[in-house]
Amino acid sequence: MPLRPRPSVILLLTLGAAAACGLGEAATDFRCPDAFVRSEATESPVQIVAVLKAADPEVVLLTNVSQDSVDLAGWTMCSVLGGQTHRGLAGVIAAGDTLRFARTGEAPIWNNVERDDGALFDSHGRLVSYWNDE
Repeated sequence: MPLRPRPSVILLLTLGAAAACGLGEAATDFRCPDAFVRSEATESPVQIVAVLKAADPEVVLLTNVSQDSVDLAGWTMCSVLGGQTHRGLAGVIAAGDTLRFARTGEAPIWNNVERDDGALFDSHGRLVSYWNDE
């Protein structure tokens, strides 16, 4: 089932973002959506704490804000500006823990010059957390 954003709160991605994903796709097939409803990020059970864009490799910090462990199998972190995937999310985050996830892959994805927010999607393609690059 495709994502159905409301036009009044839609965030359009630019610079060649990948085609919108369908729910239930395998993690390796997930593409960052062209559009999604930013205000629908639940900020639970996991929150994006920071994106260390200038690190080599780039690093994403995620915190489990729930009382239960969260398995990140199939979860995807996206660079909003370019629609690229921050590969390297894996494992289980214990309740209350913050983990660092270094980008895997050949090339950096985060824009270090312009604002490049981040979006975290669970294994069902639901927007879980949104990070403002300020």
